[in-house]
Amino acid sequence: MSILKLAWRNLLRNKRRALISMSAIGFAIMMTSLSMAIIEGIFGGAIDYSLKQFTSYIQIQDSAFAESPSIRKVIKLEDSAIEQIRGVDHYISSSPRILGTGLIGTSEKSLGAGILGIDPISESKTTSLHERLNAGVWVNDKNIYDIVVGYKMLNNLRANIGDTMVILTNSYDGSMGNLKFRIAGTIKMGNDEFDKRTCIIHIDAADELFGLYGNYQVYAIALKNIEAIAIAKPQVEKALSDYGNAKVLGWEDLLPELNEMMRMKKVSAGIMIGIIVIVVMFGIFNTITMSVTERFNEFGIMLAIGIEKSLLLASVFWETVILAILGIILGLVPGYGISWYLTNYPIQLTGEAADMMATVGIEPIYRSSTEPMIFIISAMIIFCCVLLVFILPGIKILKLKALKGIRYT
Repeated sequence: MSILKLAWRNLLRNKRRALISMSAIGFAIMMTSLSMAIIEGIFGGAIDYSLKQFTSYIQIQDSAFAESPSIRKVIKLEDSAIEQIRGVDHYISSSPRILGTGLIGTSEKSLGAGILGIDPISESKTTSLHERLNAGVWVNDKNIYDIVVGYKMLNNLRANIGDTMVILTNSYDGSMGNLKFRIAGTIKMGNDEFDKRTCIIHIDAADELFGLYGNYQVYAIALKNIEAIAIAKPQVEKALSDYGNAKVLGWEDLLPELNEMMRMKKVSAGIMIGIIVIVVMFGIFNTITMSVTERFNEFGIMLAIGIEKSLLLASVFWETVILAILGIILGLVPGYGISWYLTNYPIQLTGEAADMMATVGIEPIYRSSTEPMIFIISAMIIFCCVLLVFILPGIKILKLKALKGIRYT
């Protein structure tokens, strides 16, 4: 306690020097935490955007559907299993989907397309797919033979909203299926492949078209957040223990390309943060070294009157620790404040940058994150850096001779 009191008094004795050191440490923690928070906010937001937009957090499929999609690889969950799924932790909603392919034709032209059958009510609670409606009206229960097509597909078909179109498919039993639909609207996902080759119909119409008799290819589940997947997925698997052909997939399984892209970007971001930490370490090192070196005369006098080097070193060490703690607090306050602002009021991108991000399924928004672990880890990194850069000044103190210190100018 005596050493701590001495260290604290030494700091108060030269407030200017202490303030410079605290400011250097505070700036370091602010930059580090803010960089980590923005990176986490952008990447986490991109994943969350993709999941909420269409994929959903968890999907239940036939075990062989992901490797080789086919209209014949179906599942059908009983009401008891669905009730168990609805009871898992962090559950929000769920919805069945039918996925198939077919030939779409109008009086002008025909082309191959992907066909998505949805329940409009449950799907609107599970994803934000309906919010991507570009023109016209969405799939609804009143007119199950209405169809929504990609806005580029509509142009390629040389058709207009309100026109009639026919879909030809291979049914579940191998026969040919066909139905007539009215083009009710268009969808714009920002993904060229989706907008050119995808149409959306009511799940009842899709069931009739493919002759599935109540079966479907996907059961999508929405959760509160990405972190909830680790908790909810085992519970869903337990609910499906009697379904030998059912497989539960998380977002990493559903979007492997996005997962790999995020890993690469996080590595790049980690390198960038590492560079920032190294730069600020040099700043902290210079500040602490200057603080120790300019006191050599004082240290020499203390050694001359009989103060042991170990006590002198301990006093300076605790000065550094106190400065580190105060500097971290000083930097965390503005760092968290800026992160909170960017989390609640993200920067909306426009123009070509927004279009480019939307094309690859990433929300054109720069946002931050206020996840507590970001700031805890940042504080630990900077604190360890401060202790690390203290090694060299500490060695200088141990090697210091009383006479040399007194004569130091």
